[in-house]
Amino acid sequence: MDSQSETEADKSGSRGRRKNVDKHSGTVHVDLRVQRTYKLLGDAFVSLLREKNFNQLTVREICDRAMVRRTTFYQHFKDKQDFLVWFIRGKQKEFLQQAKYSGDPVSGIGDYMTGILTKVLHFLRENRQLIDAISGSASGSVSPLKVFSDAWVKDLTVMLERYVSEAGLDLPASPAIAAEYYVGGVLAVARWWYVNGCDCSEEDMVASIQALARNAHGMKGTV
Repeated sequence: MDSQSETEADKSGSRGRRKNVDKHSGTVHVDLRVQRTYKLLGDAFVSLLREKNFNQLTVREICDRAMVRRTTFYQHFKDKQDFLVWFIRGKQKEFLQQAKYSGDPVSGIGDYMTGILTKVLHFLRENRQLIDAISGSASGSVSPLKVFSDAWVKDLTVMLERYVSEAGLDLPASPAIAAEYYVGGVLAVARWWYVNGCDCSEEDMVASIQALARNAHGMKGTV
């Protein structure tokens, strides 16, 4: 990319970044043409990560594989790091949208945490090549579990605050601290499981974490 094109891309990226923040928060409607562009870019990204690590990829390669103009890419993403965060958050959003809520604090927290943990473990097992291509590269502070953690903590904090105010849940710490504790511990164990080759089943992992949480907190059904 020449200097003039680079400058134009930077300006375009700055404009797109503002839109992208809103898109990530879910507050802006995305029309069908934009959804199609995202799908093409996402599919191309996954395809390329089967061939090389993230640090070896360029925006040009992603766009060429997707048959999307680079100017269009920079209208929505600041750079490939920004695109990576968007890609991972898309997966995380799927998990949170499918999480179960109920009016009972104990069973509600248990169902919610178990549901997301099961999906995270399944994602890690089924996407090892993709995750290795991202995690084993110079992708800075971006990692799938880190992005999952940030969003999961926020979602669980809101859930715990609701249970404290509406159902009288008695937490030993603030909802924010409790959410960091639960999510941090669960994802640390998930990372250990992944690094060690996913030796035991996802069901056994979930059961083990549930058992540990019950022993530590005396809260039946929670993790």
